Amino acid sequence: PVGENGNGPLLGRAVSHKYRAGMIFQAQPGGTCVNVFGSAPVPMEFPEQKTRILEEEFPQSAKVDYRDLKEGGARQLVFKMRELRGGNGVQASALFEVTRYPLMPPTDPAIYTIPKTVPTEIRRYLRNGKYMESNTRTIRTLARETTDDIDSAWDKVDAILSFVRDNIQYKDVLIEKPMRGALAALKTREGDCEDMSALFISMCRAINVPARLVRVPGHCWAEFYLIDDEKQGFWFPAQVAGTEELGSLKDTRVILQKGDSFKIPEEPKEEQLYVKELFMGVVKDGGPDPKYQFIQETDGR
Repeated sequence: PVGENGNGPLLGRAVSHKYRAGMIFQAQPGGTCVNVFGSAPVPMEFPEQKTRILEEEFPQSAKVDYRDLKEGGARQLVFKMRELRGGNGVQASALFEVTRYPLMPPTDPAIYTIPKTVPTEIRRYLRNGKYMESNTRTIRTLARETTDDIDSAWDKVDAILSFVRDNIQYKDVLIEKPMRGALAALKTREGDCEDMSALFISMCRAINVPARLVRVPGHCWAEFYLIDDEKQGFWFPAQVAGTEELGSLKDTRVILQKGDSFKIPEEPKEEQLYVKELFMGVVKDGGPDPKYQFIQETDGR
């Protein structure tokens, strides 16, 4: 079990992955670049994910380190280099062993309730947001109508999951387009995994159930937070764009982040749905811009 008291989601049999993350920068001839900066998301530990660094390929001419974002739920590989001369290239990458556990629903869902007092670090997952429009009249009314006649907190969340699955048609063609959010999914009655998860999360937040996005390569799902009869809190999965029962998750892809509102120190004014790769640098004397690419490679198991 995830919890020390035996409560919470149950862990299945572990699956191990090799995952490489990092960046490659190339200064073009005549384009010496100064104040080079790069960042990329890397796996971190969660109750259902353990990580171990197997190898690091860091250049001696650069400062490379890891940092956790202050919101929690995301870690970055951060690269800093004073000067990259024209015609030269550099790579910084790390190979991780990532052990992932599938999740199964708790033994007794009836013991879980909506927390009346939410821990400080979790309050952000009750907020109204750009894509999680939980404080709009439309979402609040819908969430109330969907759950008002249900007593159990688990059954309330299950009713929200059923509503989204029954009323929003999954469209994987939307995956390559920008996220539209909860209200857009509700209006058009279609959405990809992001939009369907956004509606689920927004409806949960509207009834004071903390909820957030979980991102893996090429996909995402939702998590929601309830407390047990000993007031211990747990996050449970909801594979909204799927058919698994509430609290069950067979997907064991590498988790890259949990959350949906991050601020990167280098771009403090912009709140980001996802922790994306970032490259910055200044080219001397008007030379050609450097080339760069980011590495995200998994063994695919």
